[in-house]
Amino acid sequence: MQTLEGIKNQLFKAVYFNDLTTLLKVRHEYPEVYRYCLDFKLTTDENYLDIKIELALLTHLNYRVWNKHDWVNKVMHKVESRQKNTQNMLEFWNAEGIFIDGASLPAYSQYCELFFCLCKDEMDRLDDPAYDFNGEFREIDRQLFISAESFNFQETKTLLLQGANPHFCFDEKDKSHNIFDRISGEASFLAIEVFEKFKHYENKGINKINCEQLTIFSHLIGLAAHEDMWSLINKYKQYSDRIIE
Repeated sequence: MQTLEGIKNQLFKAVYFNDLTTLLKVRHEYPEVYRYCLDFKLTTDENYLDIKIELALLTHLNYRVWNKHDWVNKVMHKVESRQKNTQNMLEFWNAEGIFIDGASLPAYSQYCELFFCLCKDEMDRLDDPAYDFNGEFREIDRQLFISAESFNFQETKTLLLQGANPHFCFDEKDKSHNIFDRISGEASFLAIEVFEKFKHYENKGINKINCEQLTIFSHLIGLAAHEDMWSLINKYKQYSDRIIE
């Protein structure tokens, strides 16, 4: 007989991996557990964290991740399958009265503590106008780095339109220490993490997946956030290029 936590974990994995068959089974056999969809507490080894989400957020994140157009050709057959499964899950939530606008941005800034961004000490250093970084720099470039690292999309867009330079390096010893490469590099790392986890699920099945909920949630939302921020910077960095030239 399954425990309550075991059934809840099955529910979480079903939504995370867009496994509609398993989700429907949980809803039918354990309706009292299915109700946790609206207020699901993620399990974690970190006792100080108490993260609750609506599980439909996972579907929103899956939509943001798998509907990107920069996946390499050799994995597109996998990506297209995941796009289809995500669409099926979106339609399920819609029938349940939970509408998800896949084209909208999730509230990434609420979860920044869960995925890689600048540590507090480094953010405080960047936030100190008196600090002498890599020689001369413009205030607008510093503000761009901070806003992008905070996943403030509107402010980042505004700064880019004003000519902020996403390629400005704040560390002479580390030429990749600019916001464009920082966001791009982390997106690439997280893409591998998420892709391999889905590959393992597809090869082994949902019952063979053992993972901490908070960890794989942080990977998925981190990937979606970094991909969306990279797309924004890549789209509007032309304004900086024109000014610098």
